[in-house]
Amino acid sequence: MIVGIIVVIIAAILIIAAVVAARRGSGRGSAQAELSRLPLRPLSASEREYYLDDWVHVQGSFVDAPGTALESADTLVGQLLQNVGYPTDDEHRLLRLLSVRHGGNVEAYREARAVHEKRKAGAAEVDTETMRIALNGYDDLFQDVMATHKGQADTEHSTADTGIPTAGTDTPVDDTDTPTDETSKRRHEAEAAS
Repeated sequence: MIVGIIVVIIAAILIIAAVVAARRGSGRGSAQAELSRLPLRPLSASEREYYLDDWVHVQGSFVDAPGTALESADTLVGQLLQNVGYPTDDEHRLLRLLSVRHGGNVEAYREARAVHEKRKAGAAEVDTETMRIALNGYDDLFQDVMATHKGQADTEHSTADTGIPTAGTDTPVDDTDTPTDETSKRRHEAEAAS
């Protein structure tokens, strides 16, 4: 009788584990399917230059004004994500979709957003070191998205509501993780050396 109960308990545990695994898999599959329907696009050369120049400015402003730099990083990364085609109106959906191609950076980005929101709410525990870590979280996602959505060359340009030039191209997104700018190259070299 005891053996029968143990068998039933083990069977129940296995069934529960299978259901949980299926739900996790279908969630990622669902995000992948939704992502494949989004009009993601590469960035033109002028867009890349715009974002890279602004990013250098954001990072450089951190020493004198860390709070302002964090606000600027949040805004710039949000603009970048929206410009390449991610829906930015629902943060939970955005994080789920980002996890498909940028999974290694989603948690740090989520934490950076949380720090940004705490700071906006006036939380006293948001010190400079916490903001530095948050800025690194934004940087990781920024570099990854820039590398993933690199375009071929400039084509015809228009200006969106954000004032950022957008390319009129349907070129597929390049999903390689190859670093394309000096900051990203240095980061990858430093990680490889450690």
